[in-house]
Amino acid sequence: MRSLITSIVAVMIMAAAVPALPHSGDQLRGEVSVEVVSESRSPFLSIPHQDFWKGKTHIIKRYLEARKGEKYGIVIRNRTPERIGVVIAVDGRNILSGKKSNLRNNEAMYIVNSHQFAKYDGWRTASDRVHKFYFTEMADSYAMRTFSDAT
Repeated sequence: MRSLITSIVAVMIMAAAVPALPHSGDQLRGEVSVEVVSESRSPFLSIPHQDFWKGKTHIIKRYLEARKGEKYGIVIRNRTPERIGVVIAVDGRNILSGKKSNLRNNEAMYIVNSHQFAKYDGWRTASDRVHKFYFTEMADSYAMRTFSDAT
C-alpha cells in the first residue's frame, strides 16, 4: 500500500485575469476561479500560498498534492458578465508562448467568454499541438528540458 501514497510536490500555478475589453469599475463583478484537475477530472488537494490583487490583475499561487506521472489540466471558470484574458504560467513559463512569464496583461493569453469555462491540458507548441501537463521531477520538467530553467 505504501506505493500508492502520494507525495507532496511544490508546484506553482499562477493565473492572472484581466479584462479582455475595457469595463467599468475597479474589479470584475463575479468570480474567476482556477482549478487544477487530474485527467480523470478529480481535483487535487490544493494548499493556498498567495492570493492577491496587483492593480487590476488577480494573482493566485497554490501548492498542490502531486502524483508523479499523473496528467493534469487547468480549468478557468469565468463567472463574470465580461470576457477575460487569462495568462497562465506553469514552472514560470507562459503555457501559450513558452516564454518566461511575469503574469502581465501584455503576455500571450487565452480568452474565456463570460459565464464560460475553459480547460487547458498542456503546453501549446503549435496551433494544433499541445504537450500534456504531467507531474514529474525537476530534471524531466518542460521548463528544464526545453529551456534549461533551474527554477
